[in-house]
Amino acid sequence: MNSSTDTSSSKWFNVFSESDAIAQVVTELNVGGDISLRGAVGSSTHVLVATLQRTCGEYSPFVLVVPHLDDAEEAIEELVGLGIDATGFPALEVMPGETNPSADLVSARLDLVRRMIEGRIPQVIVAPFPALMQGVPNQDRLEAIQKTIRPGDEIDVEVFLAWLSESGWTRVDAVENPGEFAVRGGLLDLFPYGGAIPVRIDLFGDEVERIHEIDTATQASDRAITETVIIATTEGLVDEHSVSIMSMLPKESTVVLAELSEIVEQGRGYWERVRDSKGVCGPPAVLKQLRDRCRAIIDVNEFSVANASNRVVTIPVRTLPTFDDELSSAMEQLESIAKVYPVTLACTTTGEFERARELISRVVDDNARPIDRESADRITIEHRHVHRGFIHGEGDSCESDSEDFALVPFHELLNRWGVRRKAAKLRGASTRDEFLKFAPGDLVV
Repeated sequence: MNSSTDTSSSKWFNVFSESDAIAQVVTELNVGGDISLRGAVGSSTHVLVATLQRTCGEYSPFVLVVPHLDDAEEAIEELVGLGIDATGFPALEVMPGETNPSADLVSARLDLVRRMIEGRIPQVIVAPFPALMQGVPNQDRLEAIQKTIRPGDEIDVEVFLAWLSESGWTRVDAVENPGEFAVRGGLLDLFPYGGAIPVRIDLFGDEVERIHEIDTATQASDRAITETVIIATTEGLVDEHSVSIMSMLPKESTVVLAELSEIVEQGRGYWERVRDSKGVCGPPAVLKQLRDRCRAIIDVNEFSVANASNRVVTIPVRTLPTFDDELSSAMEQLESIAKVYPVTLACTTTGEFERARELISRVVDDNARPIDRESADRITIEHRHVHRGFIHGEGDSCESDSEDFALVPFHELLNRWGVRRKAAKLRGASTRDEFLKFAPGDLVV
């Protein structure tokens, strides 16, 4: 048994990157145009995108289009774990009981637009298909609804306060909710949209001297920060003046469509629910914009071939077996896999990592079933998040130069498919109240 906490590179990732299939994909990518890949299992498409970005970085950014929002969140986490600068571009959704889209989603979309305008384009952009259907503010509109403030900046306070008021912000004595601001002498308190922590801007005349996070309960200044981004409003962001995010992509960009038929189906479903189509494009128009703007479009499908039937590369990936609920039986299945393939056991948390080491060491040291020492020596435990595993390769060879391996998430081995939710940012020191809102499955750092 081997173990590693280095999340930047792995032997299995290098094997995947140096495989014959990837070499064929790179050859086709150098030509450009439409390319179809057959073979998508578990998280293999996310690994594919990370591989192509590292191998063909000149064709960045890679735009990974996925069917669902949850798919996007998992892809981003896995790509970041592989050392890729990946950013999400979520679709605007109006939740039940709300009249405006979530401020968090608005903030994420506008942050990406700002990055692209400033030339700080991420290596990979991950987007559900409906997100690409929705327009974004052009540069002039963005300047009007979003401002970034840093220490050393000079702002016309009266003009800034008028901008906030005209945008729907509320002036109060003490900020407690998003969209509120308070002024006390040279101190300007703001509670931004987007799930951000309230901030205090310390002014000397019109110059920003310091910016601190603040505690809404005590109104005390907290940690110093280097900038704050203020969004004026979350209304009217998709209208007849909106532009397509695709128009901001460099010409050398590459698009990866994960399960094209499902993507189009989700796009059609969203299109049918649109009541006001101003600023929203239908699925055919979006696909045409991607094809016209980007140098290559790769569709990746589990079985079928979608766009380019004459330019098809097969990625040799297969599903893992369904592991038994009984631990001893699941470990026997893991041993069976390890007899054929080198296995990487991916553990999301430190607790999983230590538990996996303990579990395999115990059965080996006790010289007991269900894993023998030879099989255990072919298992490497890594500290990284992989949502769903897969087997790479088609042969039954155990030779060291084989392109075969099995990537097994620890939670999949144990059949523990918990709901993974990102913890919301704590808003000031209503910290106690926010802490009580945590539920099992939330991430606490």
